[in-house]
Amino acid sequence: MPYVSSGAAEIYYESHGEGPAVIFSPGGGGNHAIWWQQIPQLAKRYRVITIDYPGLGKTRVGGDEYDLLTCPDAILAVLDELQIERVTPIAQSLGGQPALSFAVKHPERIDGIILVSSIAGIRDEAIHSLMLADRTAADELPVMDRLLSPQFQTERPDMVFLFTKLSGFNAAVPGKNIVNTRKGSTDLAQVQALIDEGAQVWFIWGSGDAVRQEATYQKLGELIPDAHHVRVDGAPHTFYWEQPDRFNELVSDALAAIHTEG
Repeated sequence: MPYVSSGAAEIYYESHGEGPAVIFSPGGGGNHAIWWQQIPQLAKRYRVITIDYPGLGKTRVGGDEYDLLTCPDAILAVLDELQIERVTPIAQSLGGQPALSFAVKHPERIDGIILVSSIAGIRDEAIHSLMLADRTAADELPVMDRLLSPQFQTERPDMVFLFTKLSGFNAAVPGKNIVNTRKGSTDLAQVQALIDEGAQVWFIWGSGDAVRQEATYQKLGELIPDAHHVRVDGAPHTFYWEQPDRFNELVSDALAAIHTEG
């Protein structure tokens, strides 16, 4: 099995397909296996890398506390091991923070970045206050209601069951033993500098997201108008799972734009 050392962790990763490289940065409930509806499609045109951060999937690390701020180093370690010079991170939810942090620290290693259902750890008082309000509202909901729509849960209990089983392979649990999940790691100025240097930054989010409200994403659009902002009508927080065809289409469109311009 492919592993690479990063700090105290042995990072598990996989590589599928050939072409320009992309790397999936999973959220707190994800791991390398959660992307089974995306990899076969994207691997037709891209080299698709999946990674398990410390506490997720097959990655090996001692202890029971996992620091989100160490995850950008895991991305770098995997890319260096595979001798990949440039990549487009595709991040979901909690995975947005390490992906964007990696991008601003290593702009020479990215072609662009796609952030889905994520504010990506951006530091700004206006965003921070909205995020706190979002979290208060989300914490009142059962976990599954934060992630998937009620209709999907009713109509597809098989997929809900599979989601919980795959997420159950993780030792890390958001809100319990993942630290620095709410510590902003990237300034707005750093994101703007990334765009000014020629990297496309994409934010894709759904109006049915129960973790982040529309007002939060709209404020992000006001603060970073030079990024690409895509609203998906009715899509829930984890819409890569619930609406994979739509997710794959939007990500493919963003990747095509990134590589056409590049």
